[in-house]
Amino acid sequence: MWIEHKLIRKWLRLYEKMRRRLSKKKILALTSICLVALLIYCLYEWKILCSHTRLQTTIDTVCSHFANGKAHGNLCRQFCVTGDLQPEACQTFHAGKEVVFRASLENLPVFVKGRRDDFMAHPEEALHWGSEVFPSENDFQMMAKSYLSNNMGIQLQTANLMETLWFRGKDDTNLPQHPDVANWQRANVWSLIQDNEYVLSKLHASLDVFPTLMGTCGGLYVVEALEPLSYPHYLAKLSFGQWAQRVSVALAILDLLDELENVFDQPIHLCDVKPEHFGISDFGKVKFLDLDSVFLKSYLDKTMIENVTCQNHNDCDFFDCKGQCDLITNKCTKGVVNNNLQVVCEKVLQSRSSGVLLSLPGLLTSNHLNKRLDRLLKKCSNPTGNKEGIRLEASAEVRTELYKALREVMDIARQVDHDEEDFKNLDREI
Repeated sequence: MWIEHKLIRKWLRLYEKMRRRLSKKKILALTSICLVALLIYCLYEWKILCSHTRLQTTIDTVCSHFANGKAHGNLCRQFCVTGDLQPEACQTFHAGKEVVFRASLENLPVFVKGRRDDFMAHPEEALHWGSEVFPSENDFQMMAKSYLSNNMGIQLQTANLMETLWFRGKDDTNLPQHPDVANWQRANVWSLIQDNEYVLSKLHASLDVFPTLMGTCGGLYVVEALEPLSYPHYLAKLSFGQWAQRVSVALAILDLLDELENVFDQPIHLCDVKPEHFGISDFGKVKFLDLDSVFLKSYLDKTMIENVTCQNHNDCDFFDCKGQCDLITNKCTKGVVNNNLQVVCEKVLQSRSSGVLLSLPGLLTSNHLNKRLDRLLKKCSNPTGNKEGIRLEASAEVRTELYKALREVMDIARQVDHDEEDFKNLDREI
């Protein structure tokens, strides 16, 4: 008994000694370190921060599948054998995708994208079930067409879906293949077609309205890298010539919107419009960069009204694609009621609210903006003048007038450049 009391007193003295050593400052510092470590971990998990190590892990994973005969595609050798594809910089916070990073492919700037870090790590999304039991080729065709129809509103009539939706590798001939190879190729395509951006880029590659899709390996795909459009800030003073260059970009954006409206089987809606989602190629072609929220009108109309209850109009919105609520039945009706032109005028071409006292400048923000253009931009961005939210599409008449006004600016700019050249020639003659 005496020995037990002695041990207890010994432990109490040790506790008091440790407590005195751990001052409040030390405890606070230790707690702060733990919180910072937890915050950094969460930032990486939420992809607000990223690291080169994670990029290499993604590549190592797909290359392991390639070595095992389960990852296929026309760029697998560049990923895993020749080293012609090299990661350069990770990109933070891309909702809907686990993989987005900048890379170089044979010295060309590209982006590598993928819905999943590892396309085989999610059995619930896999093509096969059980002990690698795969559907037949005909069943796969039916499954893929059904998926695209139900989830994207895309109706494919092609008899050879693999040729339409995939890049066959150089080593993949058209000759009959071992069943395991064909099954895993279809599994790769099944993973890819669950990505809205991949499907739209592949099906509409000839129209050149989205970044060029270069190829795939496993569940990853590679697209050309385009720099997002740059925008002025309030401290910038643009010359008329510099502003005219922005006007030319605005005209190219309007051309892109025309293509999205008229060239496809049905209009395509951009439901997440941001200035940085537009890029321009070396040939002056404006393309839309982020396709995760790009949808066919018929599919968007269906999903925006299907079994959706509402208390106000905002409940029917899908990001920038605005809906309408029947305030009597409390049901969303009519599908999308605005259009791409209205959203682009509101969020790209003219100044827009940033949620604080100051607004953010648009592409055409400048002291060179005349009253006519300013009036047209306001009418385009808010056709009804409603302060409670835009619920109407910009009209074709406004689009025509806006395009005409921008063309007139370009004509003036060319005349100014011509006059300046005449003055230079006169100076040289003198």
